[in-house]
Amino acid sequence: MIKLISFDLDDTLWPITPMILQAEQGLQEWLGEQVPGYSRLIDRDLMTRLRDSVLAKQPSLRFDISRLRIRCIEQAIHHCHQTEGREIANRQVEQQATAAFEVFMQGRNQVNFYPGALDVLAELQQRYTLCGLTNGNADFRRIGLDKYFEFCMSPVETQARKPDLAIFAATQAHAGCGGSQIIHVGDHAKEDIGGAAAAGWRSVWVQHSRPNPHEAISTSSSTSSASASVPADAIITSLFELPKAIARIAEQSSTA
Repeated sequence: MIKLISFDLDDTLWPITPMILQAEQGLQEWLGEQVPGYSRLIDRDLMTRLRDSVLAKQPSLRFDISRLRIRCIEQAIHHCHQTEGREIANRQVEQQATAAFEVFMQGRNQVNFYPGALDVLAELQQRYTLCGLTNGNADFRRIGLDKYFEFCMSPVETQARKPDLAIFAATQAHAGCGGSQIIHVGDHAKEDIGGAAAAGWRSVWVQHSRPNPHEAISTSSSTSSASASVPADAIITSLFELPKAIARIAEQSSTA
């Protein structure tokens, strides 16, 4: 009997690229206004080097991309002041970086849901417990998904990223379900579908980018090498299809 439906967030319930570009633009504009020399001294290559430096000193931050971004912003602010021979207190740098990150998160959480997403969540909520399961740092409460989700698991709570079995195991333990009672819904073949299969969960592969449903890989064909490597229990190209896909899998699991 299926009890829990877990959802990947980015590129499953909403497209992430337009949102991240908007959030990044807002962040860069804010820093350009608040930190003298920022727009002139900081570029993408330097931020990559700063990020690598931060991770080398604090490798555990790979599981907390919010704190990682804040640390990188702090390093960028220090770089601007040091390059131009100005002094700035560490406390002021921390305050600026925290404020800058909040600007980013405001954009990060202004999502445009895929068609049908909220209606489908409302429908599924009537029969199943729903949760989020993400590698990202979207704030499901700020987005309003706490109306539908009982909880959301991310690398911050689990110190693991999909497809690592640890994040699936932590989600399963938190929900108090067996693996056979869970369906995971996601867009990523390895992180979502492969990870769920390895954990003993069922899964639905969401392929928003496929314009023609007939192009979807059939997971029922034993001759398809692609389906063998991506063991989804169902493939959909629109979230409107999800309730029926879930119902079919639930029926199959009850008769297995």
